[in-house]
Amino acid sequence: MKNRTRLWFLALGAGSAFIVDRVSKMLALHFLVSPMVINSLLTLELTFNRGISGGLLHFDNTAGFLLVGFLVSSILAIITVWTWYTYRNGGSIIGQVLIITGGVSNIIDRLFYNGVVDFISVSLPGWHWSIFNIADVVINIGVIVLIAQSFFLKSSHQ
Repeated sequence: MKNRTRLWFLALGAGSAFIVDRVSKMLALHFLVSPMVINSLLTLELTFNRGISGGLLHFDNTAGFLLVGFLVSSILAIITVWTWYTYRNGGSIIGQVLIITGGVSNIIDRLFYNGVVDFISVSLPGWHWSIFNIADVVINIGVIVLIAQSFFLKSSHQ
C-alpha cells in the first residue's frame, strides 16, 4: 500500500476515533444526570477530571489546573513534532497519531468544560478502575502500539 494511502487510512481512523469520543462526551453531558448502572462491571457516571489519567495531579485550584494543562499540551506538541519527523523518515506513526487524537480531544474538554469529561466506570468485586473516556482508551492503545513497535523493532535489529 502506498504511503499516501496509508496516511489517508490513518487519518480516517483517527478522525473516526475523535468523532466517537466527542459524540460520546456530548451524550454523557446531556444524559448522565445521575450514575447509570449497566451491569455489575460497568457504570456510566459523569465526572470532570482536572488532572491527568486516573486523576493523578488533580488540582482544584486554577493555577494547578492550568499548569497541568500546559504540561499536557507541551507533551502533545513534542509528540506531534516526533510524529512528523518519524513520518518524514518513513516510520510508522500509528501509535503517535492515536495519542495525539485522544490528547487533543481531552484538551478541548479542558478548554470548554474546565476539566476532562470522564464517564466510563469499570469495576470488579473489591476493585474499581478510575473513571475514563473514549479518548483515554485511544491514548492507551497508542501507547501499547508504541511499546509493541519498540519490542518488534528492537528484536528485528538483533
